[in-house]
Amino acid sequence: PGDTVAMCKALIDICKKAAVRPEYFSCDRTGPGSGVADLMRHNWSGAIHDVNYSAGASTEKMMQEDTETCEEQYERMFTELLFGVRMWGEFGLLLLSPKLDMSKLTQQLTQRQFRTGLKKKAESKKDYKLRGFKSPDEGDSLSLFVYAARKGSGVIPSMKGEAAARQNVWEGDWPGSN
Repeated sequence: PGDTVAMCKALIDICKKAAVRPEYFSCDRTGPGSGVADLMRHNWSGAIHDVNYSAGASTEKMMQEDTETCEEQYERMFTELLFGVRMWGEFGLLLLSPKLDMSKLTQQLTQRQFRTGLKKKAESKKDYKLRGFKSPDEGDSLSLFVYAARKGSGVIPSMKGEAAARQNVWEGDWPGSN
């Protein structure tokens, strides 16, 4: 919570300085994040990916070899996000610097429980915290990073290292891309 206009401006400035294209940016639009997401769409680009954690999972496949879409496999978006980190890590699509402080991230990514059945469901943030853990903010940030890479790249990767390109609907939405 805070000044959404200032937060939006700061995020856009950081992204521009780091040369992050809008289609490679995702943000939480749950709670206070919804105002920031709306302002970023308006002031920067409609190509950003704003994510409502309680929404349904997406209609795409996570990996080419999947026989079901994410919405068929995962109960909610937050479960898709966490399994996205898992899949990308497992198949070498996500590599983290050895210099990165992993103390919080390791716990957040390995201690969150999930159940399987007709659809996979990750433990809610509320239940995770009730078990005595602090808010998994770093893990959530990493899951948004992977989501932005998944959506922004226009690629559905393969477990074998191949990729199938999706059509990028935002082509030409970046200054100088025409």
